[in-house]
Amino acid sequence: MKKAIAGISMVLLAGTLAACNPEQVKSPAKNVPAVQKEITGFSAPESVMLHSSGVYVSNIGAKLDPTGKDGDGFISKLNAQGKILELKYLPKTGVLNAPKGMAIIGSVLYVADVDRVVGFDLASRATVFEVTVSGTSFLNDCTVKDAHTLLVSSTDSNRIVEVDVTAKTVTEVSVQGTLTGPNGLWFDAATQNLYVVGMGTNNQPNGEVGVINFADKLRYTALSDKRGMLDGLARLNDGTLLFSNWVEFGPKGVLYQLDAKTKALTTLNLPLLAGPADFAYDAAANTLWIPELLANKIQVVTLPE
Repeated sequence: MKKAIAGISMVLLAGTLAACNPEQVKSPAKNVPAVQKEITGFSAPESVMLHSSGVYVSNIGAKLDPTGKDGDGFISKLNAQGKILELKYLPKTGVLNAPKGMAIIGSVLYVADVDRVVGFDLASRATVFEVTVSGTSFLNDCTVKDAHTLLVSSTDSNRIVEVDVTAKTVTEVSVQGTLTGPNGLWFDAATQNLYVVGMGTNNQPNGEVGVINFADKLRYTALSDKRGMLDGLARLNDGTLLFSNWVEFGPKGVLYQLDAKTKALTTLNLPLLAGPADFAYDAAANTLWIPELLANKIQVVTLPE
């Protein structure tokens, strides 16, 4: 998997980024997602986190090296309307290298950054937490398990770890089954199900969507035979799963909606996306904030009712 990640890094470094001017797009026909707006000006945006205090966007950085400890990563802060309030809001002190997935517990924003998880107090912007995860250079997504525990994916080492933010400990999750370069995570506390999508293994787009049941011996089950370079993941109001697929490096990305019970899979009718990464789902507004990593922009999309 390290070879695969190195390949990803080289392609990203060699890629030509597409620049687009912000524009308002009119709503399309009924039952088709409506692109509300484009927000530009980022540096390889990887993840979006929605919170009452604002919208946070992790940026891998201008060097576009997802595993490099180059110090050029940062987190932007936007308002609810998508206006960038401060492009480099975090870190206030210290460095971020290639920040990716984020999660919030209490007043602290946690972010996966290469081989460590870093926490920032959202009010003071002070760095209040840091723990290193051994055996990886590609920590990817974070999701909240409970009031003191994060679940974090390690794509290159094919693992998921638990990070206790109180005790500052890291424990590997002993998954019963085979993961495929775990990337996006979504934890459902009510069912103790951890939904996971994979970026792929052995430099192949063979990632899949599946679920790990924490109430059933950490058993992993694939939910679909769809394969690809899967990244973002969310569980919608109706219980279906939404996940993104890069397909390849370039403007080829798509989003799928999966009914986990019937296995029915549909493709959202959206323009092709350039690296659809860790998107955020606003359940109240029924909207998606989709980072296009290779195009340095975010698409805000309203889903059909």
